[in-house]
Amino acid sequence: MQKLADIPRLYLFLALLGVTLLVYGNTFRNDWTYDDRYVVVDNPDTHSLAEFARNQYPGRPVRELSYMVDYKLFGTNPAGYHAQQLFWHGLNGCLLLAVFLKLGVGPLPAFLGVLLFLLHPLQVESVANVGHRKELLALFFSLTAFLWYMKGMASGGRSRVLFVVLATLACAGALLSNVSTAFMPLILVLYEYLFVPAERRFLLHRPLLLACAAMTLLGTTVYHYRGMFSATQLMAPYTKNGFTDSLDHFPYYMGALKVVVLYAGKILMPLNLAPEYAIRFSSDRLQPGALAGAALLVLLVFCVVWNASRQPLLTFAGGWFLLMYLPVANIVPISYMMADRYMYTCLPGIALLASWVLERWHSKALVAGSCSLLLVLALLTVRQNRFWLTEHTLWRHAVQVNPDSSYVQSGVADSYILTGDFATARDHLRKALELNRFNLKAYLTLGRVEDMLGNPEAALKNYEIFQAYGDAEFPVATAQVRNYLPYLREKVRRLSGQK
Repeated sequence: MQKLADIPRLYLFLALLGVTLLVYGNTFRNDWTYDDRYVVVDNPDTHSLAEFARNQYPGRPVRELSYMVDYKLFGTNPAGYHAQQLFWHGLNGCLLLAVFLKLGVGPLPAFLGVLLFLLHPLQVESVANVGHRKELLALFFSLTAFLWYMKGMASGGRSRVLFVVLATLACAGALLSNVSTAFMPLILVLYEYLFVPAERRFLLHRPLLLACAAMTLLGTTVYHYRGMFSATQLMAPYTKNGFTDSLDHFPYYMGALKVVVLYAGKILMPLNLAPEYAIRFSSDRLQPGALAGAALLVLLVFCVVWNASRQPLLTFAGGWFLLMYLPVANIVPISYMMADRYMYTCLPGIALLASWVLERWHSKALVAGSCSLLLVLALLTVRQNRFWLTEHTLWRHAVQVNPDSSYVQSGVADSYILTGDFATARDHLRKALELNRFNLKAYLTLGRVEDMLGNPEAALKNYEIFQAYGDAEFPVATAQVRNYLPYLREKVRRLSGQK
């Protein structure tokens, strides 16, 4: 470990950037995938400042500004956009190493912990898919805020105030990148409590300021999520996962607890990763998966609280994970119950935990085992990157590992449409509707496929179902279908008359 301590920090940072380029370099060949065209290519807000000001695609402004740089330099060539993806991911690794070292972690445990963050296959969705750059930017600003706040706590006078202001601005940047970083100020408070001497604390010595910040955060949260606890809001996750038994909240929160177990499994064994996951909801009172998820959360909270005075680094690692997980923990009903990208800002907590283990029980055998594990993760990540090469490779892999997802079946159908294989696309769309009869996009796509295959009656049936319920989710497509239906009905009428 002493040998690594003697290496200049710049070389460690360059090594992290080099590893990022080596492991994720095959993403430069990747085409636009998933929702890239909707979020990036066809989004006018990313093309110029004038279009950005019109805000035709309300969303995450920092992400759109970063796309604007790519658009000016590379147009619609995805390779340039992927270069910026790797830049942010590698830079986040460097910032994370700086954080770990400032927290007192030794150079070797810190370096290996950061490599775990960089190389874990769960990161592939955020790095390989340009549309999910929001996760990369959110973590960049969060780590920047944390580093500036640490500097502020170690400084005095005007420098202290300046660093606190800079940390505040960085927190705002994180929030404008992705609202999932809303609890970053609480991480700063946790850091103060665990690591800053009582006489040097800032937020904890200003209860009025802390209370105002908490009320602002609470008010913003309530306003943003107003009405989202209603029974009708449950329709989004329930219909997305084909659950129709009730509109009660109980099945939803049991499903949310099951997701905790699923995430734990993906962190420990990152296999069979997919852009969409099917969550099984149930009205049963006794659900082992939900009980296991609740037990895991209770255990994590207990470890965080119990070790606050004994092992502050361990407490901080668990606290980071919990506070970053809270916004995506499905407390508020949302359509996507689970996604690999949700773990991007949470995994620094896991990386810090790994660093703590290596620091506490350092041995050559443990270091050798850690290096072997990192090599396996790197190979899995390189392999996972390849699945994001095109729409075809992405969805055809996804349907192999997650065939029970209606939206995966819809996605793979889209990939077959791109290759002109409409018959196979129809088979997958029918399967999608068998799994979930509320999948409106599947009705729309199946209508188009039947139309292309010369089956106007079948096309009409699917189009009519879509236009009856699609206004809320697909207003533009619904208007287009509604305008097309009179022509199609007349065509069906003529064909029926000829028969």
